[in-house]
Amino acid sequence: RSVHQLGAEATAAFEEARSRVAQFVGGSSPQEVIFTSGTTAGINMVASGLARWEVGPGDHVWVSAMDHHSNWVPWQQMAQAMGATLKVIPLTSEGRLDLKAFRSGLGQRRTKWVALPWVSNVLGNENEVREVCDAAHQAGARVLVDGAQGVAHLPVKVEELGCDFFAFSGHKMFGPMGAGALWGRRELLEQ
Repeated sequence: RSVHQLGAEATAAFEEARSRVAQFVGGSSPQEVIFTSGTTAGINMVASGLARWEVGPGDHVWVSAMDHHSNWVPWQQMAQAMGATLKVIPLTSEGRLDLKAFRSGLGQRRTKWVALPWVSNVLGNENEVREVCDAAHQAGARVLVDGAQGVAHLPVKVEELGCDFFAFSGHKMFGPMGAGALWGRRELLEQ
């Protein structure tokens, strides 16, 4: 970014931080990490970026009945703008994601994106993210995980979760306000 000493030191510190975040989430490369102002900014970046170009009229975008407003609204707005249908993964009577209903709704390969929380901010449930990701990928869809509620409490391994994008905020893990990160599969970020 710069040829003077302070610029070089700032660049080195920035890249070291990116490397540490990649290790923290279990990513394979620092180039898979984008710094954001928080979870909401990361979600908006994906919903208004790559997802917007992949979704068209008649396509489906899924969120869950337990989503935080900041994960619901970007997908709702994008679906509306692109003529897609926003679908909702319902909950069982036990307050868990109804994966049977979700799987049956994935038919016809109309689903392009799924966005869900790793841990619900309302119910405290750790969701079956890997199962959702596997089902979505089999249907040809991509998955964004809102990791805000889980990063301070659970070990993060994005490869084990199976998601394509993972967003979280610094303040949820006792860091500064206005700092966050978006992890994304490198091949998708390059698009």
